Amino acid sequence: MRKTKFVVSFFLLIILLLSTNLYSQNAETVETQSLTEKPNKIPINITPQIPVLYPELLELYDNGPIITNAGGGPGGSDGSVLQNTSLGLNVLGFNWARNSSVFIADNFTVPDGANWTVDSVRFYGYQTGSTTTSTFTGLYISIYRGNPAYGLTPVYGDTTTNRLLRTYWTGAYRYAENNVGTTRPIMAVVGSTTGLNLPSGEYWIMVSATGSLTSGPWMPPISILEEPNTGDALQKISGIWQEVIDNGIYTNQGIPFKIFGNSVAPTGPGFAKTPSPYDGSVIATYPNVTLTWTNPNEATSNQVWFGPHPDSLSLIHSGSLVNSKGVTSLSPYKVYFWRVDEIGTEGTTQGTLWAFRTIAGPQTLPYNQNFDDVFFPPQYWTSLRGTNSNQWLRFTGTGVPYAGTAAMVYPFNPVYQADAWMITPGFNLTAGINYTVKFYQKVHNAGFPEKLRITVGNFPNISNQTTVLWSDTNLTTTAYTERLVSFTPTSSGTYYFGFNCFSNADRFYLYVDEVSIYETPNNDLGTVNLYESLGVMKEQIVNNNFSREIYEKSKVQSHSTGSGNLGITLIQKIDSDFSEVTPPVFKVVVKNFGNVTENSYQVGWAVDGINQSPVSNTQPLAPTQTDTLTLNWSSATAGLHSVKAWTILAGDGNPFNDTSNVYSFYVASDNSVFLEKFEGSFPPAGWDTVNVDGGGTTLWFKGNPTVFPALEGTGYAGSNFQGANGFYIDQWLITPNNGSLMEATDSLVFWLRSPDGSIWPDSLQILVSTTGNNIGDFTTVLDYIEAPIAGWARYAYALPNSANRYIAFRYLHYDGGPTGNSSNYIGLDLVEIVRYSTASTFQLTVSVGNGWNMVSVPGLHPVDQNILTWWPGKDPAANVFKFQGAYQSVTTVQPGLGYWMKHLGTNTYNTGDEWPAGGINIVAHDPLNAAAGWNLIGGYEFLAPTSALTTNPSGLISGFVYGYTTSGGYQVASDLVPGYGYWLKLTAAGQININPGPKANFKLSDFIPDDFGKIIITDNAGKSYTLYVAQGKQAQKTSLDFFELPPVAFPDMFDVRYTTGRFVEDLSSAMKTVQMQGVEYPVRVRVEGMMLRITDETGKAVNERVNSGEEITISNSQISKLNVMSDIIPDKYSLEQNYPNPFNPTTTIEFSLPEDVENVRLTIYNALGEKVSELVNGKMEAGRYRYQWNAGNVATGLYIYELRTNKFTLSRKMLLMK
Repeated sequence: MRKTKFVVSFFLLIILLLSTNLYSQNAETVETQSLTEKPNKIPINITPQIPVLYPELLELYDNGPIITNAGGGPGGSDGSVLQNTSLGLNVLGFNWARNSSVFIADNFTVPDGANWTVDSVRFYGYQTGSTTTSTFTGLYISIYRGNPAYGLTPVYGDTTTNRLLRTYWTGAYRYAENNVGTTRPIMAVVGSTTGLNLPSGEYWIMVSATGSLTSGPWMPPISILEEPNTGDALQKISGIWQEVIDNGIYTNQGIPFKIFGNSVAPTGPGFAKTPSPYDGSVIATYPNVTLTWTNPNEATSNQVWFGPHPDSLSLIHSGSLVNSKGVTSLSPYKVYFWRVDEIGTEGTTQGTLWAFRTIAGPQTLPYNQNFDDVFFPPQYWTSLRGTNSNQWLRFTGTGVPYAGTAAMVYPFNPVYQADAWMITPGFNLTAGINYTVKFYQKVHNAGFPEKLRITVGNFPNISNQTTVLWSDTNLTTTAYTERLVSFTPTSSGTYYFGFNCFSNADRFYLYVDEVSIYETPNNDLGTVNLYESLGVMKEQIVNNNFSREIYEKSKVQSHSTGSGNLGITLIQKIDSDFSEVTPPVFKVVVKNFGNVTENSYQVGWAVDGINQSPVSNTQPLAPTQTDTLTLNWSSATAGLHSVKAWTILAGDGNPFNDTSNVYSFYVASDNSVFLEKFEGSFPPAGWDTVNVDGGGTTLWFKGNPTVFPALEGTGYAGSNFQGANGFYIDQWLITPNNGSLMEATDSLVFWLRSPDGSIWPDSLQILVSTTGNNIGDFTTVLDYIEAPIAGWARYAYALPNSANRYIAFRYLHYDGGPTGNSSNYIGLDLVEIVRYSTASTFQLTVSVGNGWNMVSVPGLHPVDQNILTWWPGKDPAANVFKFQGAYQSVTTVQPGLGYWMKHLGTNTYNTGDEWPAGGINIVAHDPLNAAAGWNLIGGYEFLAPTSALTTNPSGLISGFVYGYTTSGGYQVASDLVPGYGYWLKLTAAGQININPGPKANFKLSDFIPDDFGKIIITDNAGKSYTLYVAQGKQAQKTSLDFFELPPVAFPDMFDVRYTTGRFVEDLSSAMKTVQMQGVEYPVRVRVEGMMLRITDETGKAVNERVNSGEEITISNSQISKLNVMSDIIPDKYSLEQNYPNPFNPTTTIEFSLPEDVENVRLTIYNALGEKVSELVNGKMEAGRYRYQWNAGNVATGLYIYELRTNKFTLSRKMLLMK
């Protein structure tokens, strides 16, 4: 008998703690089988076995069947068939192993007019790999008068008494539709329940088992042909309750069991029915609630029990027969329990325990909710579902969220139409005011349209969500789309917004993320799109037609004629085959979300974090209309870049939509002669795809951004196992003819990846043909590589010169498993050919400042290597120094080393000016000998990303590479630029290899968390340096030694640092000192992202508390050191997420107070709202605080911690898992 669960209440979901990860860990699935077991082969001749049957007493109750193919299993046995191909179900059996602290529970009802004397209960289970002789050794049963997730005491049984009576084979096997087998014989597992008497009412039974094999034990769910939803069972894992859900299509499942015994006349009048409110029905208001129910006909009086804890209810009525009772003074967002005991002439029937949750208080606007928190639904949201619909769930993974780590997803049901609801908290809205509900939405597959509507009502249940604000019955966009829904209430009150998925059955996934609700401002301008308006972008050609210098190592293997080596040694620009040499151009689409026409506004934008000149509008923008502005990056450089844009509008009332997404793009170098970014239709013009293995229907295709995003833009080439032929995968993607007879060397460059963390060994072979593009023509193999599983990686190879030249990318895999499913997915992007020719000299430009500079010589000067030949403008009163364990003055210089050179005034040295027009002579790119500790080095004639530096032996580089400027001091370097010097620290002596590559363009902000504080010191000459203060979530996870600065060379050089030698410090435990040298007074000190106290060494000349955004001025030139007080004073109230989370048994909670507070409370509550600990209660000064909670004396479960002051209240959730 299948039981339909109509709705799921929010408070129960908190207790159950839904987690799709837990499903896969505690169920035996089809995937698990394919990974760990060989496919079952059914013998041709099987002698049917007749199972031994042990008839129990009278069958009182049957929770549901397990047999779907009677007599149709192996050898004439019965089949309990997992409908994995027809319905998409995935779980063969759910874990119920007592040794793993896993329990399964389901509910049943003793009907009116009955009183059961239960003799035994029969469950069903298996251990994979057993024979038809049962291996079960224990059965542990508990009966509850209500849901065990409430923390009830059982009315019968326990988890320690083995009640196994008998166990035997049922004559059935559990197997999947596409993998019939005999490794899972289903056993009857019968427990003795002697002495168990159950009067009429609703009950839950909880069970676990033990067995002699290591597998499981597993319990098959109730199985019904063409039925994906079979019940509402629960599973308890390490103390946490969750719903029993099949993780293939996320449908609720029931567990099969039968109850045996005798039914006798009841001793009481029967149990109360139709309670309201109760779990699965409605959510109650506060502070007053009326409890209602229906009494049995034989009842003459009754008792009503009520309270916040199931084991300590208070008697609130006793006497005359009533069918309602009011309760008052209830708290918001709290769970309450109640029951009604019915009394008649023949005795008393104790009622079933019911529970409900009161609604939360109204939330404030603007309101923002993502779904990154592991607890779902989010706080104060309500999850409901009608009929047999699936429910909204929280999904994580690459391509799932719009932002952050997770999104709200509705997974399809193969049989039933969706009717899933997520209802927001309530908000006090004012009549006549317009409000906006903003969210981002997409679908998984455009071929399976989804349906979604946004509703509003005055209560968080389905029946009150009567007003439809927005509805779309044909959602097909697979990229996240911003949705804006408007609502103007006609009367003031509390309103709740509903997200209702009502997609047809057998669709796919519907995603929703980043929900915002706010009062629609009069002035509201936002960006809605940012895109690249030119298909191929190249940097401008500079330096007398010489290109950016890139050196590629060759790597060629011949498949049939042996191996060869195409060397690239000297580099000079060859005329490009591209006709378009244009700086990058972007378009930003701006929309007026407000209520008035905007006549004047601007768009700001930044490339790689560097702000560009804002662009102004040229015409008024009316409400709901859009305008497209053009952004030109005239100073483009080759490499991967990112751009973002934002609106600038005076009085903008909604900052949440101002800034666009970050858009990644690629600028080809001026010597690039072939580039494919896979942005258009697939395959691109001139490309071929060939299915050599002959299996499946999938060739190379345009990559799916939900698997992983493109390296830049939106497109990439993809291939996967669905094109496989059994264990063998062979899919080809072939370029057009890109041959060349020029006396030059072409280099192939491309980017490759598989999904992050993939366990599948996906591989790519790269081949070249100089004759034709038939498969047999590709005889030269450049490489056979395994795709990286940690993001995109760049590969480069030398190419042979020939009038005909084709390149093949071959997704080749010989160990793919059945139907190729031991492989996964592969992506290819930015396929480029860069052309080089030989030369003996190169052009060079180096800018130096007034004062000390770190410089180098990347080649040999044609005249000599005297310091005055290289830098005739050097300060004649100062020496030039190299560093090799100590500073040594030099008069001649050599390539590969760095030098300190003091210059008089600023100057830019150029070939053709101070240096010969013919260029600087190229030298061999020898490794640099280096010592342990700091080394002052220089590069060669090419740009060298610091991330590409390697050492012999490997792994010696410690921390950042640093350059130096006279106006900014030491700066983290992303590239070694020819002509400049750099500091590099090694952990041991060795050699440094300087390798070429495209400009890295990484930013220091990539390594400094956003919530770190800043101390910005600027002197009178405009020289400025930023120190950082480690604070927030990442402070404890960051090694400060990583931020060590190189040594200070000279007393008159500009330098600012902590006296620890670092530019990042943690001020939470002690005062730190900042030292300054080479500065011109007065000096300004600005603080951002925090408040702190700054003093001089005496504490008398300077003693200031500086707020975020404020600065102080120091005019006294004798002050060269500043003490920064250890007490960092935050600029706002905050309560951080505890860490670690989940935890056992201790966790740390941090909070911030921006001012002195008379009464601060930090309190811990359990899931029922009961206080279990109070960490703080009293007066506190402004500052940041950290407390540790030891939960060793409380049970596993969900806990809520709350920070409360007279101005600020916030609570967060945490999970204790023992």
